[in-house]
Formats: sequence, C-alpha cells, structure tokens
Amino acid sequence: MLPVDDPFWQAHYPVKAWGCKCGVMQLDEDTLDELGLKPSEPPQEETYTYINKRTGEVQRIPKGVDPSFNYPPGGRLANP
Repeated sequence: MLPVDDPFWQAHYPVKAWGCKCGVMQLDEDTLDELGLKPSEPPQEETYTYINKRTGEVQRIPKGVDPSFNYPPGGRLANP
C-alpha cells in the first residue's frame, strides 16, 4: 500500500488498460490504524526504452505499462 502522492502512481494508477476494473482507495491515518495497515515502499520496477515512431520521443516505460498509458491521471489534459 502506497501513499497516493507517491510517484509510483504516475505510471501505475488504474485504469491503465482497456477494460480494467481496478480501483484505488485512499485511507486516512485513523482507518489505517484500525485495519492494522501501514504504507509501504514502492516496489522496485524494471523499465524498457520506448521510441515513439511518430514523434521520435524516447521514454523509459515501466514493464507491464503500455506506452499510451504512461502518464498521470488527467495528465493528457495538460498536454493537448
């Protein structure tokens, strides 16, 4: 479980693939204590190099994330 402001969520926040039914639930400190949970460190992740054939842009993409979904929630709105 990671805090919602952790950079991990920039590339892994659902919905990251078509048909995904995943979700994220933000919990406050009191609820975490009641459930006996504590935030954890983000997992180590591997990346791969992706070159956009249309623009030539080179990106490091986390394995398991489609390049078209490598942006934060609402991120595309800021970059029309």
